[in-house]
Amino acid sequence: GVQTCALLPLSALEVFGPQSFSRFYGIQNMTFVISAFLAPSAAGISFDQTGSYKNAFLGAAGVFILGIASLFVSGGMELPAKSSNINESAATTPVDTVSKGHDIGTET
Repeated sequence: GVQTCALLPLSALEVFGPQSFSRFYGIQNMTFVISAFLAPSAAGISFDQTGSYKNAFLGAAGVFILGIASLFVSGGMELPAKSSNINESAATTPVDTVSKGHDIGTET
């Protein structure tokens, strides 16, 4: 629902970093669009032929398991390197520069 739409991009950005986010999110959205386009028709055809949605649910479960297996086989995407020193990344922010007594945008 709404929570997935709001949290999925944020969690993907956190996990994959800004360098890989657009590639990951594009692939992920493409899979959502394809399955949203094909799944209702496939479920309807399955129901028309068998009188039950059981095969449609089994097919969806199979695609889900295939997706999980593909993550293990592919090795996933390269995760961004984590900095071991938090102050190292903070030293480059404008706030930190001002707090050390340096003016931003002024020449002396």
